[in-house]
Amino acid sequence: MKRAQVSAEFIGEAGQRIFVLAHHPEQFSGRCVLVCPPFSEEMNKSRRMLTELAQHLVQGNIGLVIPDLYGTGDSEGDYVDASVTRWTDDLAQTEKWVESRGWRIESILGIRFGCLLATNYAAKFTKPKASLVFWQPVLDGRKALDQFLRLRVAASLMADIKETVSGLKDRIATDKTLEIAGYSISEQMAKEMEVLKLDDGINKTTEKLHWFEVLRDADAVMPLPVEKTIEKIANVNLQAVVGDQFWVSTEITVNRELINKTTILLSDVGP
Repeated sequence: MKRAQVSAEFIGEAGQRIFVLAHHPEQFSGRCVLVCPPFSEEMNKSRRMLTELAQHLVQGNIGLVIPDLYGTGDSEGDYVDASVTRWTDDLAQTEKWVESRGWRIESILGIRFGCLLATNYAAKFTKPKASLVFWQPVLDGRKALDQFLRLRVAASLMADIKETVSGLKDRIATDKTLEIAGYSISEQMAKEMEVLKLDDGINKTTEKLHWFEVLRDADAVMPLPVEKTIEKIANVNLQAVVGDQFWVSTEITVNRELINKTTILLSDVGP
């Protein structure tokens, strides 16, 4: 069994640097998968999954590159200064770092909100188009923002303070920032999130899209919003996976079926 090597580096200008972690085999062909991370706490829930996936990909001589986007993880900056535009630039900067090592990105793995980032980034990808692989994609940035704001609404009920999603959006517009579940979100981030739609972004690119939807049990039906979105997108390979929704589980969990199917898929992509 091949052991994964780890390359880690801060890239970018001082004060603006992001942390990039790459898992790869010792004897490396250079084939890489770039991760587009999910939003806020969901990334912390996903790190174990990515470590497990990296160990599997190494056996096929494939590397996994994971950037901590600006203001997140070990990267410099504060979350309140992050934006969709900044995070898209971070992905492009990571691409250049990969190329500087003589490697190449063949696939882009988006996780949840990261799927929206991936479509935004893929349209600007500087090399021949990479394949896109999605784990449980968020379909609409506006709904993602609303869901995030509901965390504060729920917390306000516990404190006997009544807040609403629309009221919180007004607060962001007035105060320019708002703290939610330990994350301070800016007006710019909120505005940029609200205009993102998965089908709009995908249809601006020509990649083959591989979509993994996680269902709770084998008898569950595909969510209607997913079916409607896929109807608007050409060239989609949709696969259902049964298991834990790791990105929201109270305990850190691993969805083995998702890792195994993703490994098989990514091992077949590219030369």
